[in-house]
Amino acid sequence: DLPQIAEDALRDVCTPGNPRQTSLEDIIALYTSLM
Repeated sequence: DLPQIAEDALRDVCTPGNPRQTSLEDIIALYTSLM
């Protein structure tokens, strides 16, 4: 379930250290493009 996986990614402890700001939609689009 991509929305749940994307929400988990946003809550990951490493996300604040990412140099780019991301949204839930950004992460879903990234995962979709990889499949």
